[in-house]
Amino acid sequence: MTQADAGQVIDYATVPHDGWRAITLMGPWDFPIVVPPAPGGPEPKRPENRSWSTAWRGPILIHAGLGWDTAGARDPIMTAYWTSIMGDRPLHRDDWSRWRGHVIGVATITDCHPALPKCCKPWGHYSFWDNRRHHLTLGHVRPLVDPVGLIRNEQRAPIDLKTKGSQSLWKPHMRNFRIIDAVRRHLTEV
Repeated sequence: MTQADAGQVIDYATVPHDGWRAITLMGPWDFPIVVPPAPGGPEPKRPENRSWSTAWRGPILIHAGLGWDTAGARDPIMTAYWTSIMGDRPLHRDDWSRWRGHVIGVATITDCHPALPKCCKPWGHYSFWDNRRHHLTLGHVRPLVDPVGLIRNEQRAPIDLKTKGSQSLWKPHMRNFRIIDAVRRHLTEV
C-alpha cells in the first residue's frame, strides 16, 4: 500500500518498511506542518516547496533537519502561525533543539505540481525567475507527540537514531529499519 490519493485514509502502522519515503525539512518550516493550528489562526502548511518534482504518492516520514532557515523565521506567514499558537514568545532556533535530526510526524504526498503564481497560498512559493519550483501536497498529517530518534534496545541501553536527512526524498528503510519500527510503535501507542 504505497500509493495514495487525496481521499484515501492510510493506516500508517501497517505500511511496510519499503513503503515509506522520508523528507527532511529545515526549521522552522517543519513547525506549521506538524503542529496543529490554533483555533481561528492561520491554516497549516500543506504544500512543501521544493526545486524538484517527484512521482511518489504515498506515506512519508517528516524528518526535522539539522539546519535552520533564518529568513523562514522572519516570514510573515510563519510568524503569524507561530504567534497564533505560542503567543508573544519569540520564534528562535533553540526551540527546535529537541526535534533536530528526528522524525516528528508522518504524512502522505498526495500530489506534486509545478509552482504557479497564486497557487497553494499562503504557503506555496513561486518565483518568476526560477521555474523549477514544485509544490508537494501533503495530506493525512499526523504529528508524533515525541520525536522518534532515541530508542532503547533489549538491554535498555539508548540507541540514538538521530539521522542526517537529504535534499530529496530518501528511503528510511535503507538506512535503518529501527526508525520505521519506532514510528510504528509510536503510532499504535498514541
